[in-house]
Amino acid sequence: MLREIIRALFPHYGTFTKIETSPAKPGEFDESWVARLEDALFLNHAEVAEFAETISSEKDRFAFLTRSVLEWVYRYAQGMDSPYEIVRSSRFVVMAPEGLAKELAVDCESIARQVDQFLLNVAAEPRPYPVAILAFRDEVSYYNYTAAFHDEETTEVALSGGTFFGGDRNHHIVLNSNFSAREIHLNPTLAHELSHCAMAHLELPAWIDEGITQNIEEAITGVPYEEVLTLRERPKLNREAWTPETIQYLWTGGAFFIPELQEYAYYFSRVLINLIKCELCQQPQEFADFVLQVDPADAGDAVFRAIFGQGLGVLIEEVLGGNAEDWQPKPESWNQDLSDPCN
Repeated sequence: MLREIIRALFPHYGTFTKIETSPAKPGEFDESWVARLEDALFLNHAEVAEFAETISSEKDRFAFLTRSVLEWVYRYAQGMDSPYEIVRSSRFVVMAPEGLAKELAVDCESIARQVDQFLLNVAAEPRPYPVAILAFRDEVSYYNYTAAFHDEETTEVALSGGTFFGGDRNHHIVLNSNFSAREIHLNPTLAHELSHCAMAHLELPAWIDEGITQNIEEAITGVPYEEVLTLRERPKLNREAWTPETIQYLWTGGAFFIPELQEYAYYFSRVLINLIKCELCQQPQEFADFVLQVDPADAGDAVFRAIFGQGLGVLIEEVLGGNAEDWQPKPESWNQDLSDPCN
């Protein structure tokens, strides 16, 4: 049902031609930049882009940007304990265990183009240099890498199949522990993280970002989630998690990083996005207008009121009952970084 709804909303979905890939290895490169990439955990894209602006030729500028990504991935792979191979496609530089990189690059290109079609005028234009995809051999390697990005105070980390790092650290990490089950594991993860990438230019509240990516993930891969158009079939699951106090963690995005709330947050965000898109919006452009204007500072409440004439609390009331005002985002109680409410 969800797949048919999204296909109806996004009619330009189609099939794509064969994707070309090629083995990748750095060639000649500015030694001053090589020194900056030694043992680098991530490529600082802001720094690279700033330097690229000093290059007058567009062709040379693109070559420099591409080479920076390729050089960093190559050097990172060289430092791994077990062998990895690197393949470049038009939009990606893929690091994966030997024999798997080309297949993964083809999947990345195909899924990324489908994501662009589903998002239409919400998605960003593909950037002029490739995104790096790091597909780790096992969970230990994956979590060792991602752990380096957590605060020192972090003692418990929620499980994940993949992570998109935006901003200056703009690349993907894809868990590579089950390539033999790619249709039920890896491809949905790719669709999810590539959707995040396509919307990275928007500063979306996490509940909107995650709700959209999960709907696209299911529509593209055909891997079914439970019925998510409403919560009426599974009220107990969410009533156990959400109170007027804990709902603030959903609005700020903190719930997605709290292990005991994470499952509820992902599920609930899917439901809320579907309620907006399928029950409130009269046409696809209305949903796009909402997404393009939301402000994380209030979880999107002001824009929601302007477009639909009511606050976000009515969505929660529709699903869980209670008083809409109790479910409203309360920015005055949040920390400045929007990661957690002050309670």
